[in-house]
Amino acid sequence: MPRGGHTGTRVALAVPPGLYQQVSDWADAEGRPVAALCMALVEQGIRQAQADGLIPGPSETLREHFERLEEERKTEKEAPYEDILHGVSTSSSEEEKKAALAAILSQMSGES
Repeated sequence: MPRGGHTGTRVALAVPPGLYQQVSDWADAEGRPVAALCMALVEQGIRQAQADGLIPGPSETLREHFERLEEERKTEKEAPYEDILHGVSTSSSEEEKKAALAAILSQMSGES
């Protein structure tokens, strides 16, 4: 059994020298092996990716997952304009419609 009582699959990585130096310095500062720090970072990254919805669910294909993410992002991007458009109906005057359009265009130009 490996040191520390942990068992698992070994993974070999090729790490750029500059990145390795940063990880090595960090591990030294924390008084632990580079491998232990890397394992902690992988675990943290997976937890964050799960929380952000970036990892597909067990019954979801990768394509379905990315299509769902794209649809969610599209919905989030359109959401700010819904508030502006909500007040504009087919019975609104031309001036109100122009003002709403100007507000949307102004908001879009601020996003660039």
